[in-house]
Amino acid sequence: MTTPLLRLAIRDPQNKRARARWKDLVRVTLGWLFILLGILGLFLPILQGILFLAIGLWLLAPHVPLFHRLQQRVYARHPRIKKRIRRIRAKIKMIGSHRPAKNTHQQDP
Repeated sequence: MTTPLLRLAIRDPQNKRARARWKDLVRVTLGWLFILLGILGLFLPILQGILFLAIGLWLLAPHVPLFHRLQQRVYARHPRIKKRIRRIRAKIKMIGSHRPAKNTHQQDP
């Protein structure tokens, strides 16, 4: 079962607004899921609570002002972390934007 937003994004991949909303929805959902796993991980020895909390806070920072301020404080105190995250984001963008080239050569019969 697909949502109307997902159907719109699938039907018209050029519709940037629908795609952006879909990405935001996925990001917020994953962020809160990681926060929940992080809280559980603080009490369960199997899960890495701090790691899941950090990932969840990073995912939610653009959407929750409190988390955004916390992220900015961490970046101000630890500039190396900011540089590493920028490098990781650049790599992710390169991987995400890579599309296979179309075959423009015509084959002879």
